[in-house]
Amino acid sequence: MLQTIGKFTVLLLLGHNIGHADLTSTVERTSVSELDLITLTVRATDEDFAVEIDFSPLKKDFEIINQSSRENRSISIVNGQTTNVSYRDHIFTLRPRKVGEIIIPSLKGADKTTRPIRIRVAKQTNSQIQRMREVVFFETSVNKNSVFVQEQILYSVKLFYSESIRGDFPQPPSLENTVVENVEEEKRYESIINGKRYYVLEKKYALFPQSSGVLLIPRESFIGTYGLGGVFSGRQRISASSEQHEISVRQIPASFRGKHWIPAEELEIEDFWDKQEKELIEGEPVNRRIEISAKGIDEAMLPDLNQEGVDGFKVYADPPINNRIVDSEGLSTVSSNIIAMVPTRSGTITIPKIEIPWWNVLTNKQEIAVIQEKVFQVSPQKGVITKNISERVPGSPSPVDLQETNKNEVRSHWYWATLIFFGAWVLTFLKLLSSNRRLTLEKEKNESRNRAEEASELSSGSILSTLQTACTENNPVEASKHLIDWRGKNFPGARSMEQISNQFPVLGNEIRKLDSFLYSGNKGEAWNGSKLLNELTVVNEKRVHTQSRVSGALENALNPT
Repeated sequence: MLQTIGKFTVLLLLGHNIGHADLTSTVERTSVSELDLITLTVRATDEDFAVEIDFSPLKKDFEIINQSSRENRSISIVNGQTTNVSYRDHIFTLRPRKVGEIIIPSLKGADKTTRPIRIRVAKQTNSQIQRMREVVFFETSVNKNSVFVQEQILYSVKLFYSESIRGDFPQPPSLENTVVENVEEEKRYESIINGKRYYVLEKKYALFPQSSGVLLIPRESFIGTYGLGGVFSGRQRISASSEQHEISVRQIPASFRGKHWIPAEELEIEDFWDKQEKELIEGEPVNRRIEISAKGIDEAMLPDLNQEGVDGFKVYADPPINNRIVDSEGLSTVSSNIIAMVPTRSGTITIPKIEIPWWNVLTNKQEIAVIQEKVFQVSPQKGVITKNISERVPGSPSPVDLQETNKNEVRSHWYWATLIFFGAWVLTFLKLLSSNRRLTLEKEKNESRNRAEEASELSSGSILSTLQTACTENNPVEASKHLIDWRGKNFPGARSMEQISNQFPVLGNEIRKLDSFLYSGNKGEAWNGSKLLNELTVVNEKRVHTQSRVSGALENALNPT
């Protein structure tokens, strides 16, 4: 019992002394081999608890493998007095950069400094290396030692071990100006090397350097223990390290002429239409899917396909859908761009070709992925009347007829005089005979015209009524369908809704909102047809008023008082 109390008192005294000391540095060993790792502990106590310490001098002769910190509180009792002690430990795992005598330098925090520590690093003998390799060793590899900026590098890390070991597998490499992606999940398997069985733990990464120069992939390190442990057998400390890799990263070649730099192993582009035939209908949407397949690049490097400037079409593009494929050969991407295209006029419309220049890293030259231009014949919407004005009025004399008349002209004065008197008599007789018949025909013509106008107004009113119902029920599909019929009936000379929109801007704005709702793919909110209905009513009233005014003017001109 007294022995136990004595040990406790000694520990408290030591803790008390440390609590009032400067910053302190300690290592577990001062003599190590070149494959060993050094654990350095820097302790700050009491008033130095929150001091910022400059650890950068360590990087001169050591590689920092790991860094952590922890806080502790203890109580010391000296001559019956109790003292609370708080301290913070900064713990570093260091690898010596060279063989021989090196020094852990003084570290400064505020006005306090640690004492330097002398370390002796011995070169391992071949037998020592071989004995360690029988327990644990690394194999690392890269698929390329020279790449272009942003080109993919595949980096493989394998840890081989022959017995039960404990320790943490290295984290993914932390590289400056380099994007690091996990290519494969952790793989575990067995391998036979020189007749001996090893367990293998493997990870693979895709590296994308973002700047030219030299990319240095540092050595991988493993620190752990092996053995079964227990009462009669302890666990022994082990460590392993790999070779480092140096990659040459080249700039974008001067011969590349593309707008966006795309270094890939493969790149293809093609498009698909939901209507295979090359004849479209004005006002009816058609979906176009443009698909880009690329191997060896991330989706962020794919270009944005802007199709807003296609003449003769309204274009509504959804955000691209990117599918990333990760396998043993690295990253691949398939990007699908869904575009709704609405023809705004009839006739022949040409969709220009799409070109994507890219750099083939396998052949080391520029290539261009192309979608060739496509020509479509766009038909007018059904029910739209197209007026064709003939070059010659039927029944009118042709130049040949006039020429024959001139040849047969009778120049005799008496002949003409007789003909005139006879004609006057015939005309007088016919006028008296047909006066009643003309009045009858005129009456029938007026009745027929009135019936045609009534039928036309009835048809126009029926279309407007159906369109009003669709707007009232907030049905965008039916509203768009009957809007085309309404245009064909009331504006037969208009080839597209754009012409009506230019004449009636407010109505045009509501029509564009309707199109955007139908073809943009955004159905977050319901469409409200009240504003479109109001503008249609205003335009219809203007049209009726204008027709009535023109009709009245014609009637007055034909029937003067």
